[in-house]
Amino acid sequence: MINGCVEDIIDNFKRKFDLILTSPPYYNLEIYSNDKKQSINKYKSFDLWYENFLLKSINSSINKLDDNGIVAININNFTPLEI
Repeated sequence: MINGCVEDIIDNFKRKFDLILTSPPYYNLEIYSNDKKQSINKYKSFDLWYENFLLKSINSSINKLDDNGIVAININNFTPLEI
């Protein structure tokens, strides 16, 4: 298990993975802390978060899979809350 900001660390790994499992936050629906590393604090709008966190995380994860690897993403269809 690797704990960290996926969009910041996954490209640094030289190896490929058999399984990547993630449950990304739902933008501002789940705010875990006020830490500046949290995606809600790093990306101040839904569009920035979607492009720079969610899509980047998913695409980078797929690129780090072995040929027969699996990426599992726990995500729900939701509407971002208005801030």
